[in-house]
Order: sequence, then structure tokens, then C-alpha cells
Amino acid sequence: MGMFLVFFCWQDVWSNLLDVARLDQTRSSLTSSACESGCRYDRTSKGDIRFVRVIDDESVIYESHRPGIITRIWLTQGSGVSAPLDADLLMRITIDGFVVMELPLADLFSGSVTPFLSPMVGHRLNSAGGYFSYVPLAYQRSCRIGLVHALDRKIWYQVNAKHGAHAMPNFQPGSTFSQWQTSMADPPSDPFQGPNWQDHLLNLAPGGSIAVQIDQSDVLSGLRLTDSPEIRRCWIIGSTESGKAFEMRVADFFGQDSLSKRGVQSLMVGLDGNEQLYSYWPMPFRRLFVLNVDDRDHQLQQPHNFHLGIRLTGSPPHPEAGYFSADLLEGIAMGSCNILQYEGRGLWAGLFLELHRAGTSWEILEGDETVWVDGQTLPAFSGTGVEDIFNGGFYFRTVPGLPQVFARALHGVGYVDPFPEARIGMIRLMLSDAVAFSDSLDVTLEAGPTGNLSMEYRAVNYLYKQSLDANPVVLGGPCMTAVSWWDPWSGNSVPVDSNGNGVIEITEADQVTGWMEVSNPEEQDGVSCYSQLETLVVNGFRGSSFDLSSLTLLKALRLYEAPNLTSIILPHAIESLTVYGAPMLDMLNLPSDVRVIRLHDLPSLTTLDLTNKSLLEQLDISSLNLVDLSLKSQPNLVDLSVSNCPALVSLSLANVPELETLSLRDLDSLATLSMTAASALNDVELLTLPSCVDIVLTGPIQARRIYADGVNPNVQAQWDQVIVENLEWHGSLNQLPVLDNLRALTLGGGPSWLDLSGSEQLRYIEVADAGLNGMMLPVPTQVLLASGNPFTGSPDLTELSQLNLLDLRSCDLTELAGLIGNTFVGTRQIDALKVSDNRLLTQCDALDELSLRCSTSGAFLDLTPQRWDWSFWPNINVAVLIEDPSVTMICP
Repeated sequence: MGMFLVFFCWQDVWSNLLDVARLDQTRSSLTSSACESGCRYDRTSKGDIRFVRVIDDESVIYESHRPGIITRIWLTQGSGVSAPLDADLLMRITIDGFVVMELPLADLFSGSVTPFLSPMVGHRLNSAGGYFSYVPLAYQRSCRIGLVHALDRKIWYQVNAKHGAHAMPNFQPGSTFSQWQTSMADPPSDPFQGPNWQDHLLNLAPGGSIAVQIDQSDVLSGLRLTDSPEIRRCWIIGSTESGKAFEMRVADFFGQDSLSKRGVQSLMVGLDGNEQLYSYWPMPFRRLFVLNVDDRDHQLQQPHNFHLGIRLTGSPPHPEAGYFSADLLEGIAMGSCNILQYEGRGLWAGLFLELHRAGTSWEILEGDETVWVDGQTLPAFSGTGVEDIFNGGFYFRTVPGLPQVFARALHGVGYVDPFPEARIGMIRLMLSDAVAFSDSLDVTLEAGPTGNLSMEYRAVNYLYKQSLDANPVVLGGPCMTAVSWWDPWSGNSVPVDSNGNGVIEITEADQVTGWMEVSNPEEQDGVSCYSQLETLVVNGFRGSSFDLSSLTLLKALRLYEAPNLTSIILPHAIESLTVYGAPMLDMLNLPSDVRVIRLHDLPSLTTLDLTNKSLLEQLDISSLNLVDLSLKSQPNLVDLSVSNCPALVSLSLANVPELETLSLRDLDSLATLSMTAASALNDVELLTLPSCVDIVLTGPIQARRIYADGVNPNVQAQWDQVIVENLEWHGSLNQLPVLDNLRALTLGGGPSWLDLSGSEQLRYIEVADAGLNGMMLPVPTQVLLASGNPFTGSPDLTELSQLNLLDLRSCDLTELAGLIGNTFVGTRQIDALKVSDNRLLTQCDALDELSLRCSTSGAFLDLTPQRWDWSFWPNINVAVLIEDPSVTMICP
């Protein structure tokens, strides 16, 4: 019997971007550091291996023994925020049994080493915490990607691949991809640069609709729309002879913020510098294409003029091209949510995703995605976090603070809002690594680190389908006093007029089990008819009291801007309560089963009774006049955020074993903070606590990160049985305990003597203006940053791999050896530091780069060969001399 090998051809879309619409049959996979047991943090570290396998010094992150092509590699490292990849880490690429490349990771992602050139690769500073590569690595028989020296490193990784692809020769280090570099130019460049634009100046009447119809066989390769807040709230509908391709608000389709003029910029969709919303997704059609823009929600107050640009290729589509489709899914996630569900044949090519939740925690980015293809038993993708999907890292942060906004050709963050809700809009294009499916595609997203959050999501998926669906069914109800109603089972959201007549009339009010939104109601009439209602959102309530006791199944209430409200009567089933902007509310009786509480801008509320609230998981309060807050025996509390409570004097936490996130901000009067038995802490932030003089932490307390800034400089901190991996404390700290698991330390002030010799896990130290006159370090420490510290001792620095010294006026460093990639910086007493005398550096045989900076007015530094004998460093390649205009510097 003969044997036939079938290879599916992988489409190189960069040679012709129109080919992104061709329905590809190559199977996709994702190999990642995801934890198979579902643990919270997907990573690799000592005793916590997530590698495929280990071969000698090589930790394998991808391995295949069938033809294919690697389409994407992503990595990140850090603690709390992203950090540079470890300097000694290498990537080894083995194809068909031969090592074809071994390269330091820093070089691979620098964008300057062939063929890993920008913009096909990027590093954490231009990708908000992530390192990525889209350089295609093709192989005919087998491939293995490994990291050298990575076995005990905490590192996150993802590798996307297409299997069965057989369209390119084996990868070689000298490969060139000039067409890829040109096509992947940073946004918002037009990838087609076609001249065939048809511009229409249109006038849309309030409540009206405009249609443009094309009767021919063609491909729409460009769509532009004049941006404005009014047009973003209108609807855009595209239809072909196969059915409806998309129907959603303009802001959704173009990946924009619906509340302000912000949004994503990417190669295929976004907002350009000319205030034009653009889409360059190829949209094939065989006989007919109709584009509608309408004001079905009556958002326009007067006729609105705008420009609509359309570009056609002038040629019929490729026979294998699918129909373009943009599918919107939105709703409230509890546990997990489906951001894409489709049955049929197609290709998943892009995702715009907005996530938000009340409060300032960014744990909405902690959930993992799972991709199921064609109903297979095992998922094709198991992700490691939301920001990782979009090639970022550590909540898109390279420094402490908010996620960073950025735009790359294939991914980016378009907008970030920290208050009153943590809200973020992101995009990822999957052009060369699109996910093909024959029967079905199901993409789920975990809500938070362990599915423990309640968050809202808005997902627009850009797909190519073999055929389009019929028009979706929309639902309404006769008893509705709302502007919109969401049905979680069908995934439809529709407007409802003042009489409550939807598109399909529901005659029995008890059938409504979704959630209802009420805007600017004068009273609560009409609400009680929904006895099965589970979620209620109310904006602009004008009454003084709100009685919801008849809604016995109501589980979630979100109440915004209620200026006259003094009391709320809640049903016992309430699990999630959000109240924003109710200045007269002075009493709140909480049901015993409440799990989530978010209270903002309630200045009349001075007491909060949390007794017997043992199911409480999240507490987020801001702008209340509480004096004391006590949380004792809260076994399920996961997230606590307290901000801008000017009267709060004391805060005590006891027996909170599940508490993972603690954020205290802008508490001007807080004097005492005590915490006991918090063994699951991940992130602690103490920001702007000017009156806090007493911080008592008693064990067992275990935290991955403690960040403090703006705390009273006279604080008396007591530590007992505290385990922390990353401590960053800006300002004075009278006592630093022995922290056995400490891996990173940033200290802005503290004791005169710092003994860290017992912190054997410590790898990163940054000490600035601490007034230290001595320190004991563990061995080996990798990075030491110090400023303003007149050391008198001679710390053991022989094992350092990177050293930055800023203004160390009296430190004896004559025993340095084995330094690689060091920056020596003298800012004042250069002679005392001996920076201008190269005899200090004669033992640094491995030095390959030297940077010197001098910034004291009138200083003199002679670096000519007569003063500096460069022969001391046989391996040096580059001498980087950073000049300051105020310094007299004689350079070689």
C-alpha cells in the first residue's frame, strides 16, 4: 500500500495582504508556560517548571517533529513590572537536527540583528513589557527552540506555530524578509497604498440611515470615516450577497473608546492622525456589498455631516477567499466568558478587546485565554494572561503605575482609564498566525487570576468565514423602562423605546432573566415587574429612596449618579453592589451573602458594617468619610482597595488568608495600619499616606510585591514572619527585616547599615539616597544600583554581572573582577571615586562596554590614551562616552 504525505501550504500574507482572506487549512498551536493545574501565576522558576523538557543546559519552550513554521515568539520577565531579560540567557534554534542559531535574548529582540529586525521584533520598552518576534522560522522535519541557562529563572513564554505548512525553505540566520519589514510598518500607514478611493460627503439626519451599495464582484480594501463623538455612537452595518458581515456601533468596529476620542492604532484598523477612522481589512464579495450608517439609537441632536471613503481593488476576490466578518460579544463575566463562539469554517484574524470593572485593580488582565478548535478534546491554546495575548507584560508596565498606551503594527493598547473603573482597550492582529478552523471555534477568557472577578467585556473578533450567518435575532420586552437590555444567552443588546416595545415582544415579564439598564428615571416604577431580573444598572436616578425588595432574584446592582438618594432597600440575594455618586446616602444595610462591594463618592456614609459578611471577596471604597475600617475574619476577601477617605484614621486586617491585592491610596489621616495572617498576598500598594506613623505586619504574611511611596517619613514599621519577593519603598524606612525570599529590593531611605547577607534569593538591589555607610550583600547579586550612599566599607561585589554606581564618594572598589556591561557614573567627587583613574578597573578583564557620565559643573575628565590605558580590556568593543555640556571632557 502506498503512503501519501499531504502538506498544506502556509500563506505568506506579507507578499500580498489580500491573501489574509484566503481560508487557510494549516493547524495552529500555542506552546506556553501555562500552568496545567490552573494555578494563578503561569511561569517557570525553581521547583515550578513549565518547560516542555530540559536537555542539559537547554530548557525547551517548543518542540515539533512534523513540518511547520513558527509564527510568533513572546517572552517576559520581571516582578511587579517587567524587567530586562537576564543578560546570560540565550535562545538556541535547532532545525532538522542542526543548531542553526544561538543568540543572546537581548540581541534577538533588539531589532538590529539579522533576520530579527524591527518592526518584526520588539522589546519591552516598545511593547509595554513584552518581547516579541514575528520572524517566520520554517522547518521541513523538526524544530526545537530552547533557552540556555533558564532552568531556575522565572520566565513567561508563548510560541505560536502552524503545523503541516510546507511553503518556505528552512530558516537560516541570513534569511531576509524585506517585504515583511515594509508591510509591518508602524501604524497607521496604509498597507495597500491604493489610489482608487471614492470619497462621499454624507449628511445623516437624527434617527436616519444612509446606505452605499456596490453591485459587482470585488474586494473592498479600504474604509474611512470622519471621526466624531456623534458618529462613534451611530451604527455601521456591512452586508454581502452571503449575509450580514457586521452590525455594531462605529466605535466597536474601529476599536475605539465609546466614551472619549481615543482608540487603538494598528495596521488594519484604528484612528489616524487626520481624525479618520480607518479599516484596511480586505472584504471580498461576489455580487453585492451594502454599507449602512444609521442613528438607530437617536444619538444625533441635529443633522451630521461626515466623509465616507471607500476603496476597491477593481478585481474579483480569490476563489479561496472567505467573507470578512466582525463579530461583537459583550457582557458581564463571572468566572469566565466567551469572547468568540462560531460554528462553521473560517479563520480568526484579529481581536479588539475592552475590559473594565469597578475599582482600580488591574487584575482583569490576569485571566488566561483558552482556544478550542473544531470541538477537540484538548485546547489548541492555553494562555498565560490577558496582556500576554497582546504582546505586553506585567499589566503593560515597564515602571510602576498604570498600563502604558502604545501602538505597534500588530498589537497595542489604545486607551487606559484608572478611575472610576479600571478600563482598558487592546488590539491584536493575527495575520501570519491566524487560527484556522473547519467546524467551530470557541474562545473563552478567565475572569481574573482564578475566575474570581466580576468584570465587563466588549470583544470584536475579525474573521473570515466560508459563509455568513443569517441576520441575528434581537430581543426586547413590554415592561421595560430601559434604554437597552442584554440577553446573556443570545449575546444580543437592543434599544428599547419609552413604551418598552422591543423588536420581539416578550409577553411574560418573568421570562426576562438578563440585565436591564435604566437611564435618568424619575422613579422606580416598572422595575418591580421583572421578578426574575438578576442584574440591574441604573444611571441618573432622581428619587430619594429605592426599594428593590420585590426583585428577589436580583444578584447585582450598579447605581451611578443618584444625587437625591438617601436609602436603598436591597433584596437578600444581592451578591454584587456598586454605588457611585450618591452624596446624600447615609445608611447602607448590606445582605449577608454580598461578595463584591464598590462604593465611591458617598461623603455622607460614615459607617460601614461588615460584620458577618464572610462571603465578601472584593471591597473597593473611595471618597467616603469613614473613621475606622476593620476587616476581621474575612476568609474569602481577595481584593481590597481604599482611596481618598480623608477621615480614615485606622485600618486593621486580620485573618484574611485569601487576600491577594491590597491598595491604599490618598488616605491623608490614616495613622495606623495593622495586618495579620495574610498568606496569599500578591501585590501591596501604599501610596500617599502622609500621616501613617505605625505599620504593623505580623505573620504569617506572604506577598510577592510591596510598593510604598508617600508614606510618612517617621513611620515605625514592624515586621514579623513577613515573606516578600519584591520590596520597593520610597522614603524612609526605619527597619528592614531579614526577608528570606527577597528577590528585588528598591530602597529610598533607611538605616545606616544594611545587612542583606541572609537574603540568598536577592538578585536586584537599588538603593538611592539612603544615607548608608555600609551594607552586606548576598552572593551572587546580579544588579546593584546605588545613589548618594557614602560607603565606608568594601562590599563583596565580585559576583556582580551588572553594576551601576551613582555618586559613591568614599567606596573602595579595588577588588572588582569579572564585570560585564557596567556603567560607572561619577557625579561629584570624581577623584575620591577614582573614576578618572583607570587603575581601578584593571581586573575587569571581561568588560565589553563602558559608559562614563560626569554632571558636576566645572568637572574635568581626561579620557585620552595618555591617561587611560585601553589595553587593560582586551574584549572591549564599544566605549560609550556620555557628555554633559557642563563638564570639560577630553575624549580619545
